[in-house]
Amino acid sequence: MSGGARALMWSMILELVGGVVGIVGAAAAALAFTLPAACVPPCPAQHPPTPPAALQYAMLAFLVILVAFGVASLALQWIGWSRLRDADRHRYGIGRTGLVLVIVGFVIALAASAVLYSVLFPIVAGYASSGVPPIPPTGALGSALGPVAAAAGLLLLGAALALAGSIAVWVGLWRLDEDHGSGAVRAAIILEIVAVAVAALSSISYAAALVASALAFISYVLMILGLHGISVRAAPRGPGRASVAPPPQPGEPLATSGMHLRNSGNLLCG
Repeated sequence: MSGGARALMWSMILELVGGVVGIVGAAAAALAFTLPAACVPPCPAQHPPTPPAALQYAMLAFLVILVAFGVASLALQWIGWSRLRDADRHRYGIGRTGLVLVIVGFVIALAASAVLYSVLFPIVAGYASSGVPPIPPTGALGSALGPVAAAAGLLLLGAALALAGSIAVWVGLWRLDEDHGSGAVRAAIILEIVAVAVAALSSISYAAALVASALAFISYVLMILGLHGISVRAAPRGPGRASVAPPPQPGEPLATSGMHLRNSGNLLCG
């Protein structure tokens, strides 16, 4: 039980670090697209901004890093939920079932993202360098509508499976906190649900996106602390040593002294 909670704790730490890396990478990519165009003088007066030549490789490296964090986190979660299911299949088996759905959804979403990247990046890079909009149906985007629509459908399917799996994982974590926790994990789950609801409003307000990010960060911290506490509480204890009854104090009643003697004899005989 303790080892399973500890593995889940480390998976949450990896997810938190991966999220920070993702935010930094997205900010760096957005900054790169705002750099001035690189052209040979005389340059056109309204030359569109062009991403640097190394941007494609930077985005690939960024994607590889995120996938590495995701795979490592999923591996630790598999170890954790497998140990918890072995300890109590009826209470925690739902956690590993949900994790299977999350993994399937993650693989589908990853394949769809690879298709979108391979199709859309050349179009975006070409528009950034030439300034010619890839307007369908005659532009480059028109010929890519089919693959983009298929990849978008796969993304929706992966997201649906991941959502169903996440709910099942939340149920398993809720039960784990009920059995061995102090409420921190349940509070983290509630905050995470609120963060998802607030993130749905991020398209309306930038403040909502900031609030959702802050709530998600707090929920991860609470989850890590809660799982650490569970791993400590559920750790197996060593055999306790029998305590010998203290000798009767002066003026202590005889009945109490006799009870001490009987308890001492029981300890010695047992």
